[in-house]
Amino acid sequence: MGDVVRVLEGAYQPGAGELTLYVAEVGDRIERDGSVWIEVYGHEVQEDRTLRVRRRYAQVRPDLADVRPARGW
Repeated sequence: MGDVVRVLEGAYQPGAGELTLYVAEVGDRIERDGSVWIEVYGHEVQEDRTLRVRRRYAQVRPDLADVRPARGW
């Protein structure tokens, strides 16, 4: 929690394109098709580094995510 994750299309669900998300809450761990997925809740980071107001849910493959501390991002 509190980190920013950047994941490419195919490494998260649901959605299309690259996702950059400020993680506010981490949910369950899910095993699917031999891979681990993590449920995350947060807010999308826009190009100007502001957060979208609407809360976002995604299932992310942590092995394919670029995780950065929010302070240093």
